[in-house]
Amino acid sequence: MFGDRNANDPLDDIAHFERERRLAREQWPFLTQHDLRGIKTVKQLAAMVHARTNLSVVAADAEVEAWLEGHDVRVARAKV
Repeated sequence: MFGDRNANDPLDDIAHFERERRLAREQWPFLTQHDLRGIKTVKQLAAMVHARTNLSVVAADAEVEAWLEGHDVRVARAKV
């Protein structure tokens, strides 16, 4: 989600993904670089936000979706 080098994405841009990881950490300071590199889907990000805050699952999903609307993150929208 935040720069999977194995995705063979022709638009892969290291600087872009670094910027998106930085912006995600501004939104959710508890996320580490390791966390962000391991998150592959929106559901995984929402689950981590839910687990590390006292937001409900629905509220965490909504917060992540709202954040994504303002960012150019290449997202794998899987049901994981």
